[in-house]
Amino acid sequence: MVNMAGIKTHKYKGSKKSKKSWRKHTDIADVEEHLDNVRREERTGGLLENKSDESIFFHDKVVKGVADRSGVKKTVAENDEEGDDDEEVYVSQKERQKRKQDIEAKKEEEQAKKERNGQIYSIWGQEKLTVVDAYIEPAIKKAKIKPKTVGKGKADIKAVLTPEPGTSYNPDYDSHQNLLKKAYDAQMKKMIEEQKLNDKVKMVSVDELKKQTKLWLKEMSEGLNFHKSEDNDEPNHLDDSSNQGTIKLSSKKRVKTSKMRKREKLNKIEDRKKNEMKVAKVVMNDVFRIKTLKKEIREEEKKIAERMKQKSEKMLQTATRTKRLSKYKFENPEIAFNLSEELAPTLREMKPDGNLLIDNFKSLQRRNIIEPRKPVVPKRRSKRKIYTKKSYLTPTIKDINLNN
Repeated sequence: MVNMAGIKTHKYKGSKKSKKSWRKHTDIADVEEHLDNVRREERTGGLLENKSDESIFFHDKVVKGVADRSGVKKTVAENDEEGDDDEEVYVSQKERQKRKQDIEAKKEEEQAKKERNGQIYSIWGQEKLTVVDAYIEPAIKKAKIKPKTVGKGKADIKAVLTPEPGTSYNPDYDSHQNLLKKAYDAQMKKMIEEQKLNDKVKMVSVDELKKQTKLWLKEMSEGLNFHKSEDNDEPNHLDDSSNQGTIKLSSKKRVKTSKMRKREKLNKIEDRKKNEMKVAKVVMNDVFRIKTLKKEIREEEKKIAERMKQKSEKMLQTATRTKRLSKYKFENPEIAFNLSEELAPTLREMKPDGNLLIDNFKSLQRRNIIEPRKPVVPKRRSKRKIYTKKSYLTPTIKDINLNN
């Protein structure tokens, strides 16, 4: 190399002393160029040397006797046979675009027709009405999308239950008697439960309590000796008898002989052989009992299926019934009824039974919407006493005149 001053210079190649300098000053431009080419080929579908001929080259199939854009007539490829099924008619790009636009316009028209002919249902059960005019469309209320959690946990019970036929105005004899029987049964059940509770917490009189305490003392004091002097005078012969009855046991253990050990070993071997024979016999019996075993398996599967069915039915029942949502259990309201002599002969004389507010409240509890609850009674607090002392009383004019 010659610099601007005309002095010959050479390129610094670096020191060959260590590997670090070799790596720093070696020329690797050709290697990097090769790697860049390989990476480019991999990005564009892989290395050419690994590709097959079919993926690189292809046969051009041209329709016979059809002119292209340049006006030159195209012919069928040499390797293609005449009358091949793969022949396609050339379609220009403008025509293709037009076809696509026609299909999209048709789809949009069908969608608009569906939206225009929306159906409306009347709440009074009238016939379906079809909206023809597009101006009415914004006036139609769209159904609100409810979240999935709405209605989850509610019991499958009607909000308003059908009342008993006996509660109606001027009921027939049988339905009224059935209603009275139901009310009687409910009242009797309540009375029996109250009687049970009263029996459990029965109050005891003072005389009865005294008798019970005397009996208890008598029972507890039986077997106890209150005369200590008599007990001390009696001779104690327990020590002598215990000394006479003792037997000294030998502490020597029995040593096993070699004959006994051999006998035990032979017995163990025989027992093992017997157990093995038993197991083999059971296995052979099972092989011959394949038909019966299959039958038993089928019966067991049937039982399991029935059990699962019962379980699913029970789960459905529990899902639709009234659940316990608080410490209080849901109690059905009392049956509203009138006795035979209380039935009104006319609608004018008829009196309303029950309370609509309580009925709605109980309906919400029955359907698991709110928890059963009881009214909170406010605690009665004693009033604070206020009084004035004599020393703080202000003297009146009358008192002053009397003192004078």
